[in-house]
Amino acid sequence: MTFSRTQQWLTMGFGVAIATLLGTALLARNAIVNRVYPSEWVELEGNAYTYLNGLLVAIAEAEAS
Repeated sequence: MTFSRTQQWLTMGFGVAIATLLGTALLARNAIVNRVYPSEWVELEGNAYTYLNGLLVAIAEAEAS
């Protein structure tokens, strides 16, 4: 089964677009996780509000940047 030239370009274009979106999503996830869990910061187990506040701040900073 052979694809026409147009179908090949569309397939390649959608593949590149999906790969770009996936890469961006992975970078955003890593940025959010690193802001919520920095290596030098240890969360207290009983303090769930601090975790939630840090998560919301990290998401807001990621949206702004």
